[in-house]
Amino acid sequence: MSYILNYSGEQVDTAIGNALPLICGRETVVLEEASSGNYTSKALSLPFTPNNNTKIIATLSKTGAPNPWYYYSLMLARMGSTIYAVISSEYGSGNTVSAGTYYIDWLVLDKGDTTE
Repeated sequence: MSYILNYSGEQVDTAIGNALPLICGRETVVLEEASSGNYTSKALSLPFTPNNNTKIIATLSKTGAPNPWYYYSLMLARMGSTIYAVISSEYGSGNTVSAGTYYIDWLVLDKGDTTE
């Protein structure tokens, strides 16, 4: 059985967003040249103010095939009312974050509205 989808991706996202209280997004980091240090960071564009109880998961991807290969780690850090995604170089790329386009996809698991 096949179905013909007559809805745009935006309409589907809106319908799912209305049915499920998901808060998610994508940040793009474009480095024209390698970072001067072994990390670079980008603030997440959250539609709320995070606190100590906020729970977010995130993934990191890079366009193109790394040659030979690169090892990066992604860390989320809250400073004041902002959460930053920090991309750091582990080794194999000269201890800098190489030039390129990086995507950070994030999903809020818990806004942290309750206090503990």
